[in-house]
Order: sequence, then structure tokens, then C-alpha cells
Amino acid sequence: MKKLAILIALGTLMLGVTGCNAKTTNPSTNHTTTLNITDENSVVLLADSHYQYSTFSTENIKILHLDMTEDVLVYDKSMNELNKDDILYLNNQKYEIKSTYILNETDEIVEFYLEFNNQRTLVKITKSAKEVPYIISSTLVEADGTKDLSFQFELFGGSVKQISATEMMENDYEVVGNILTINKEYIASMLETEDEFIINYALETDQLVIGFISISSN
Repeated sequence: MKKLAILIALGTLMLGVTGCNAKTTNPSTNHTTTLNITDENSVVLLADSHYQYSTFSTENIKILHLDMTEDVLVYDKSMNELNKDDILYLNNQKYEIKSTYILNETDEIVEFYLEFNNQRTLVKITKSAKEVPYIISSTLVEADGTKDLSFQFELFGGSVKQISATEMMENDYEVVGNILTINKEYIASMLETEDEFIINYALETDQLVIGFISISSN
């Protein structure tokens, strides 16, 4: 009998849970979910970008919620510029955070700033020693239904066994490898009547891991 691991993402980011429980909005260069705050250089401060990552993982973290431009720069917490080639990898016009960089950092929480197109977000990656499938992307997100939402899993050779939600049909989402994409039409439809709704997922190897993603109106 498979072991059942039920991991619930609620509010506070904790090691050992399946979801990365810190809210990440869906900011982009032409999206309305940025925070209306500017610093002295008129850089728009976006919500923090949260991820979790296991020391047993080897895949890069895909930056799926930001429309990053090629002018991107990377800074440490003291705003000293870092070599972005050590941290970021450009793959088919999408940026990824290198696994080697994350694993080589000694801190349990890896933090740095990404700045692009006059926008800045603080990236926070919480490291753990998970050996069961988990979600890398944040599981608490805000959206307005104008863009698809994508989420990255670490499957450790397993699979996404099931995706379910209220009134969700098979054509409302797509799973390609370890990436789940929820179609914007479904998101918009749900947010017409609900301030928040839940996407349930089940990941399977020799264990079954169940968790959920919370999507709320921004």
C-alpha cells in the first residue's frame, strides 16, 4: 500500500511541506499585479518570488510567473551586483535559476534580487532535504484571469497522477512533464464568482503526495 502524505500549504513557509506557502503574485511587464511602490530610482517593487528546492533535486527552477526581459540584473541583499551568468540560464527565451547555484549556497534560504524592465523582485528559495515529490513553485498566487498560470513540480521520476478543482474539465489545464498550466479562461471564470479557489494535485512515485494550490483575485 502506498504511503499517503498530505501536505497543506497555509500561509507560512515551512520546510517539509509540499507547497511553498508564501504568496507570489503574477507580476509582469504589462500586468496589473505589481505593487504600487517605487524606490528613489523609480524601480517598481514586485511581490517577493518564493520557491522551495530539495538538495536532492538537480533541475533548474523555471521562472514561470515573471515576464523577464534580457536587461535583467542580479543583486545580493546589499544591492551589490552579481554575475547573472552564475545564477541564471536562458532557455528558449525563458529564464531559469541554476540548480548548481542553489546547491552551492550554504544558507538554508537563498535570497537575491532580480531587476528587469524597471521592476525588482526579491527571490527567496527555501532549501530542504525532501526525497518525495513536491511543488517547486509557490502554491499561493494572485491572478486576474488574463494570463495562464504555470507551476513546476519535482517528481523524482514519478508523475502527476491527478489534477482536480471545482468545475474543472480536462481542457482547462495541461500537464507537460513536470509543468502544470492552468488556462486563463478557467481562472477568469472561477474568479467571476469566487475570491479564491483551490486546485488539488496528486503526485506519485512509490508514495502518493497530495497538496493544493490556492488562486485568489488580486
